[in-house]
Amino acid sequence: MSDLLWQGLTISLMGMSLTFLALGLLVLVMVLLERFTRPQAVAEEESAVTTDPATQIRSALDEEVVAAIVVTLAHLRSAQVRPADLGATLEAGPGAWWTTGRSQVQAVNTARSARWRC
Repeated sequence: MSDLLWQGLTISLMGMSLTFLALGLLVLVMVLLERFTRPQAVAEEESAVTTDPATQIRSALDEEVVAAIVVTLAHLRSAQVRPADLGATLEAGPGAWWTTGRSQVQAVNTARSARWRC
């Protein structure tokens, strides 16, 4: 029995070792692929250095103005789409879909309770 136990432990240890080795190789391949396929950012750094500070400030302000305009337009669109009579809709009560679904649930519950009574 002891020999069989050692053989089982040896096979288990070899299997786990091979699994972790394969996973380690897979991670290594992913890291190497990421390192070799990473885009080079040298062109962006050179263009940032060549522009003067006044141009950078002006472009940053332009981006802020564009962002403010986009946010304002999005807010105005959402205000136009949003219904103003939400209270009236809530006071109208449940619609046809809700009542149909509720009646189906009640029918199922009644059938289940009748089945358990027997």
